Amino acid sequence: IARKDISFYLADLSKKIANEFHFKSVFYWVPENTEYAKAYSVFDNSVDELNPMEDSLIQDLWLVVLETRQPFTRKIVSNENMQEVGMTVIPIPEATEIPIGMLICIFDGSNCGAHQHTSILQVIAQDIAMILHSFRFTNQLEYRVSKQERFHLAREIHDGLAQNLAYLKIQTAQM
Repeated sequence: IARKDISFYLADLSKKIANEFHFKSVFYWVPENTEYAKAYSVFDNSVDELNPMEDSLIQDLWLVVLETRQPFTRKIVSNENMQEVGMTVIPIPEATEIPIGMLICIFDGSNCGAHQHTSILQVIAQDIAMILHSFRFTNQLEYRVSKQERFHLAREIHDGLAQNLAYLKIQTAQM
C-alpha cells in the first residue's frame, strides 16, 4: 500500500463526508506518541478552518474520547471570526475498541450536528481503523522483508569474499 494512495483515498473520503453531510470540513487525528504516528502524516488533510484549533483543544477532545470511547458533539467559538462552530468527534477504534485516533467533523453553529449521522460515521471510523492497521502491517512486512534481504545479501558477500580470499591465499602460497 503506497502512502500516496492512502493519502489520496482518505483526503477524498474526508471531502465526500463533508459534502454528503454538509460539514465545513472533516479531518483525522492520531496521537503522535503511538505506533500509528508514522501514518499520521498520510492523513494530514486539514483545511484552513481547522488550523485555529489549538493543541489544548485537540488534547481535551482526545481525553474525552479515551474516557468515553463514544461519539460526542461540542460547540466552540472559532478564533478566526468569533463565530460559533460545532464539532462532532468520532473515535477511531482498534479491534479492542480502544481509540487510536479521532474523526473530527466541523459544522456551522446553525447546523444541528451529526447526531443523525453518528452510526454511519462510526462505520467510516472503523474503516479508517482498518486502513491504519493495514498500513501498519504493510510497513512492518516491508521492514522484515528488507531486513531479510540485507541478511541474505550480507551472507552472499561474506561467503563469496571468503572463498575468493582463500583462493588467493592458496595461489600466493604456491608461488
